[in-house]
Amino acid sequence: MADVTVASSDAPYEYGELGDREIRLINLDSKPAPDGSSVEYAICTFRPEAEDAPEYYALSYCWGESHQSERILCNATSIPVTPHLKQGLEELGSLATFRTWFWIDQVCVNQQDTTERSRQVQLMPTIYTCAIRTVVWTGPRCDGNVPEAEDESIFSLAASIYAICQQENGLSEDPNDEIEPGQHTTEWQGRLPAWRGIRNEDDLVRFGLPQLRSPLWLGLAAFFSTPWFSRIWVVQEAVLSQRIPHLVHDGQLRDFLHMLWAGAFLAQNRGTFTASRLKTDEAYLAIVGHAFLILELAIARSQWTLGSLLWTTSKYKATDNRDKFFALLSISSNLKSISSRLLPDYAKPLSDVGRDFTRHVIQASNSLLVLSLINNETVEPPDQDAEGNNWNKAPSWAYIPSNEPGDISFGESYGTIGYPYNVTRPEYSAWINASVTDLPVEDPNVLTLEGRYIDSIAEVCGEQHGLPKLLSWCVKGYQHVARPGAAGSRKTDLEFFLARFFVAVAAMYEYATPRPSISDFKAWLRSLPGCIPNVPASFRELARAATNSTTRDDIGAGGAGSGTIMSRWVEMHEPGGKFGYRGFAVTRKGLLVVGPRGMRKGDVLCLFRGGEMAYVVRRLEDKCLFIGEAFVHELNLQDPESDYWKGGYDDWFHMV
Repeated sequence: MADVTVASSDAPYEYGELGDREIRLINLDSKPAPDGSSVEYAICTFRPEAEDAPEYYALSYCWGESHQSERILCNATSIPVTPHLKQGLEELGSLATFRTWFWIDQVCVNQQDTTERSRQVQLMPTIYTCAIRTVVWTGPRCDGNVPEAEDESIFSLAASIYAICQQENGLSEDPNDEIEPGQHTTEWQGRLPAWRGIRNEDDLVRFGLPQLRSPLWLGLAAFFSTPWFSRIWVVQEAVLSQRIPHLVHDGQLRDFLHMLWAGAFLAQNRGTFTASRLKTDEAYLAIVGHAFLILELAIARSQWTLGSLLWTTSKYKATDNRDKFFALLSISSNLKSISSRLLPDYAKPLSDVGRDFTRHVIQASNSLLVLSLINNETVEPPDQDAEGNNWNKAPSWAYIPSNEPGDISFGESYGTIGYPYNVTRPEYSAWINASVTDLPVEDPNVLTLEGRYIDSIAEVCGEQHGLPKLLSWCVKGYQHVARPGAAGSRKTDLEFFLARFFVAVAAMYEYATPRPSISDFKAWLRSLPGCIPNVPASFRELARAATNSTTRDDIGAGGAGSGTIMSRWVEMHEPGGKFGYRGFAVTRKGLLVVGPRGMRKGDVLCLFRGGEMAYVVRRLEDKCLFIGEAFVHELNLQDPESDYWKGGYDDWFHMV
């Protein structure tokens, strides 16, 4: 039945109360408004599962700017919408196929009613599953997108990639699903892009695809710069569609599966394409990686734990950051066992949502992976009331997502274990052979984990004026370990320190750029004469010394060295770079720590049972603040016989 509204076109639309499992739908088969200046839509309420419910589409799009500065006419009244959506409605209305009923969140949900928003978000799995199919509108053409004249060539390339790869075993693979035969009840069928199926340009030519230098690859990459591909809700909205979604791009109906597959193809072969300098932006690589995740969830019907989905989608964006949690519930493997505390509730502040989800995924997955998403830079002790209870602030151990980059970025080459899939980072194994042990506590803002005290931070190596950050770390770190009375008898040797330093800052990352060697460092330092006066004499002497390959240059191949390799590492650690949000410190025992930028002198370096990494916490009498995870090469060796391990002691860490 239609919502009852008796008002003029100047009056705001009055949202009536929805009944149990009811939703609103808007009909895009519009009619001219009475004044002839616009069009008028109809809105009605239905139960999507009811026999008399009309067939409808569910729209997947981006809000654009959050301010609803435009208005549309519905049932003789007006509804505020964003400029982005208003343009989308006009574009969809121009296609005869879509002049019918639609579910569109911005219009069909009372955005001012937190109770209704919460209930409707809980219904979204039903809404998208019951729809004819999802319609994906990528948004208006904007700077950086594919030029209009090249559209046809880009979509043709995507179709070719799909057709060729479906027939080539080396370029695609059968879904490695764990489901029973016959469970595929949707249109989502076919093979998935294989990992590194394209090794070099010769492979592209052999399979009949354009050469790397072809502008078609740049155009295809540019297509994925549209905001839709970085939005958190798109995973659920695409995957829950029982039929392959329609793609509307620039007023035309396109093949969504072909474009999604092409993006996943770029992601699975990103080593070849980044080597060609096609696109090296980290955000872009994450976006095309999300295309593969959607394909895997939709075609393979793979199941992932909630914690693993949080980790793999952490770079997605949302208008409301609570949605970075809520949007994953319906595609999580353990949906049926989800606690009522995790159900979408927009009356709960983000701090409480993050706290409850963090605790749940730690306990449900027996994994501390979610803690890797936390990089506390300015964490402070929580406020307390008269009874000593914490309030008005998220616990330091709670993952609070943001649309701004800031993660420490350990674990480029991750894998999955078990089923449902649990993300693991095989390069890191500090105490992974033990089970996570958390102590139940009454205070929901306290997380207590069993661990081991290892050492304390003695020196945080900040930036030095006039020097790149990585060189500042190196200089200050060396000055600390070479000071009189420093721990370790060999640490005054600069080349020995550099060997340890490069192992530490690389932190097992060798995906696109090899770790620098001492020879690389010498070559790079000699290329920067302006920096030479600002570094200690020992560094100047090293730069002037003839390059030689010794046993201490054990990280690279020795020889003349490559200043280019070192330059890439320097760039990655500058603001905006992949590792721009890391910090560097030295402990009392001389351990080199790459971790959160919020580290301070006196912070504790520890291990937690079941953790892949070391962790940095800050003592507060009988409790502590969680700062972030850290890479320490000596602790990553998982050697309980080491002096560093034996010198520590077991403890309970009560984090607030």
